[in-house]
Amino acid sequence: MLYRLSLGVVALLASSALTQVSTAYAQETQTSEASVDTGAQEDIARQDTIVIRGQFIPDEKRETAEVASLLDAEDFALRGDSDVASALRRATGVSIADGKFVIIRGLNERYASSTLNGSILPSPEPLRKVTPLDLFPTSVLESTLVQKTFSPNFSAEFGGGSVDIRTKKVPLENFFEVGLSTGGDTQTNLQDGFQYDGGGNDYLGFDDGTRDLPAGLEAVFNDGTYASSDRNAFSQALTNDPSLLVVQEGYVGPDMGVDATIGRRYDVNNAVSIGFLGTLGYSNEWQTKDGQQGIGQSSFADAENPTPVRSLSNFQTRSTTNSIGLNGLASVGLDLFDAHSLNFLAFGTRSTDKEAEVQLGRTNDNSGLRRDSIEWIERQLWTTQVQGEHTFDALLGLEFDWRASYSEAKRDAPFQFKTQYQADEDTGEFELFLDNSVEFSLIEDENMDWGFDATLPLYIGDKEINILAGYAYTEKDRESQSDFLIIQNFNRECRDLRIDVAYQCEFQDGGGFQNTRSSQAPSFYTATQETDAGYLQVDAQLTNFLRMSVGGRYEDFIQVVQTQTARNTFGLISPPLEQSEFYPAGTLTWNFADDLQLRIGYSETVNRPQFREVGPSRFTNTATNESFIGNPFLKTTDITNFDARLEWYFSRDQFLTLGVFKKELENPIEAFNVGSGESRLVTFINIDAADVEGFEGEYQQDIPISSWVDWSWFASKDFQLTTNYTYTSSSIEANNPVQILNSSVTANIASNLTENQLLANDDLVRAITLRTPDFEAGRKLQGQSEHMANFQIGYTDFEANSSLNLLLNYQSDRIRSVESFSDESPAIIEQPPMLLDIVYKREFEFIGGTYDFGFKVKNILGESYEAYQEAGGNRVDVDVYELGTSVSASLSHKF
Repeated sequence: MLYRLSLGVVALLASSALTQVSTAYAQETQTSEASVDTGAQEDIARQDTIVIRGQFIPDEKRETAEVASLLDAEDFALRGDSDVASALRRATGVSIADGKFVIIRGLNERYASSTLNGSILPSPEPLRKVTPLDLFPTSVLESTLVQKTFSPNFSAEFGGGSVDIRTKKVPLENFFEVGLSTGGDTQTNLQDGFQYDGGGNDYLGFDDGTRDLPAGLEAVFNDGTYASSDRNAFSQALTNDPSLLVVQEGYVGPDMGVDATIGRRYDVNNAVSIGFLGTLGYSNEWQTKDGQQGIGQSSFADAENPTPVRSLSNFQTRSTTNSIGLNGLASVGLDLFDAHSLNFLAFGTRSTDKEAEVQLGRTNDNSGLRRDSIEWIERQLWTTQVQGEHTFDALLGLEFDWRASYSEAKRDAPFQFKTQYQADEDTGEFELFLDNSVEFSLIEDENMDWGFDATLPLYIGDKEINILAGYAYTEKDRESQSDFLIIQNFNRECRDLRIDVAYQCEFQDGGGFQNTRSSQAPSFYTATQETDAGYLQVDAQLTNFLRMSVGGRYEDFIQVVQTQTARNTFGLISPPLEQSEFYPAGTLTWNFADDLQLRIGYSETVNRPQFREVGPSRFTNTATNESFIGNPFLKTTDITNFDARLEWYFSRDQFLTLGVFKKELENPIEAFNVGSGESRLVTFINIDAADVEGFEGEYQQDIPISSWVDWSWFASKDFQLTTNYTYTSSSIEANNPVQILNSSVTANIASNLTENQLLANDDLVRAITLRTPDFEAGRKLQGQSEHMANFQIGYTDFEANSSLNLLLNYQSDRIRSVESFSDESPAIIEQPPMLLDIVYKREFEFIGGTYDFGFKVKNILGESYEAYQEAGGNRVDVDVYELGTSVSASLSHKF
């Protein structure tokens, strides 16, 4: 659209510093009614015509020159998503793994990063780099930004993209809101599921002391050794409480949740305002998984024609998980003179999973097996932040923002019991069998982050140039301990007793659990990481329609991991990972036609090994029954990024975007199976290279039914269509031998330590094992879906204050665990469910109060989750279970 402005209006706008209309800063303009006659206006307009483009570009697009997707509080409400993870699967180019970990543009979660209000977060997950996003309820959030192209103000650890989670700010008015919700799914609620008693406070997600370690066992774990008499005493103490051992069936009630939010604002005078925002939330939800688990094997002697995959184990499984969520946020803000603001934030979130599972099936060696397991896993994250935003008009409008934060993350998984039975050949009754175990694991992360960002707007003629600079310091520290105790067999007279009685029977004459951790499988490690970073960026309006943003970030990085057989023993220090590099980035934005713009970007970034991938200690993932061991010889991954996106904003909040991207990865890190059969042992390696390229499109438009049909009924109705699609293709190169750890060599070194010792050069030569990564040539990267799509059609009735949205989410299959031809292990492929949801919202008045009612039905199609292996025309189900269709309702009251 063209706007003609008189010279008088132009002068007025220039005096207000608003003449620099650009792709990023263009705003809707209003035609001024100048006090001159019509003919004079036309003469002036013919002499001086200014074309304004980009007037419909949304605010967030104005603030960044990068390719990004934004979900705000309105999106969360319309789509009925309760946490960030479920909300982000609606975003273009984004998928979610395991219900909590973000995958951006086909690169798995290790290539993503997450921040809270710009501050880096620790992760309570032992095998993941990014914070699990299911910990963040949408009720406390203002918006979530997914940035897909690197800019120097972000960390250079930028692969697929970065997620910035933004909490609610100080309110503009006083309010108090209380909400209740309930629901369930067809697979779980209002029927029996497997449970165990546990402690008296389990419904709150906190242990009441029932799971405290027996006297003396903590010292045993710290020292790594114990006398036989001590072993018998703590073994009896570990197993004398049936509430932590016996799996039973019990009634599962409905899911429920409650939350409350209060906001207060005090305007001291025209220049000073103080505000407070506080939220509390509690949820108690259940999920039963009923399905099948197994593992297969196939010969790849002829890679083109592998033998049909055969089943090594096959179990019918049923598990019930009770998930308790707690979250709280308190924010205090201070606004001064419309130019300065301070904000203090305390945020904590906690999720506890209490699970009981029963498996019935066989292995390659034994049939008629039953496996019972119980788990109690606490994950919590809390952070404190202080932030300041300042504008100094006396310094040419300098904007100076600063932040400081301290965060802690913790994962505590005590008393993870696994009990195995075998059916008697004569009676068919189950008796206790081999390899019964209990595991304890604890991970604690600390994170300190502080920095500042400065923006100086300068003008050359009528063109604005923004100079941006900043600094960031981040320190991460971790302690991790995992102890695995096992009793291999039971005496004949104890086998047919109930498990708690059987343990006491077994231990009454001595004996007990054996600790399997050793110098070859150390149980404890500490790790630290420091990053110093500074950046400089120039964001310049070259012409009225051409904008350039160019700059770079310098990072000085060091990471050290020390592994120990126990907390109080000497440790083996892995070679420090040190790096000092400059990472350039540039974006060119061309507003070449009315409301059309083209962005082109280039950047260089990095992906570094995480603590767990480097430390040569062993950890078991109980969800997949895989063991992991680190590789201290990992190198960083260098990434080159290319982006281009065409954007058409044809009306307010209505747009079409089409983009392409390409990423070149040097030394990418992949998980690699070095075990065999059921004993899957996974380590991490650098392969030669990988290429990722793709296309993404996003479309959002109001459907003007009222203009098509002359019915008054449609006058107060609004229909909207939103859809996005991403195609991603990747290909790996893995021809050269890779370096992996020789555990027996490092174990020999560790067993003879007299002090903490660096794994030196001579030791490194002995500890390295070279192995060819026997991967399928040119296969796609682990965790990458080729196709991802979302479809949403919405209906809003402004007169009734209601909305109805139908949402569809689809992700094609991806590799969950990579293949290993020499170990006859085909890749494990997972097929996420295609989810069809419907969400209804309505606001209404009742007895002088305002209420919000919500109703949603999720997974209407009843899709299931599937993970499997295929080879030679056969298929083995690795992990397949039903999800069921869930129904929930919510009601909130705003005072």
